[in-house]
Amino acid sequence: MTVAAVDALKVERQYAIDLARSLDAAEWSAPSDCAGWSVRDVYLHMIATARTIVEPGSMPASEDGTE
Repeated sequence: MTVAAVDALKVERQYAIDLARSLDAAEWSAPSDCAGWSVRDVYLHMIATARTIVEPGSMPASEDGTE
């Protein structure tokens, strides 16, 4: 990964942290544009996806035992 890409990810990380800190309980529970998903659901999905990019080993093994 390039230095520019790492720097961009750091900026995106800070945006995600700032967003999380700005939301109140009602906003976290509000429905998102994804049918059946709350804002919390979308945020957690986004964070889990980002984590797998940074730490691929964090993904659970598949049902057949492979990653």
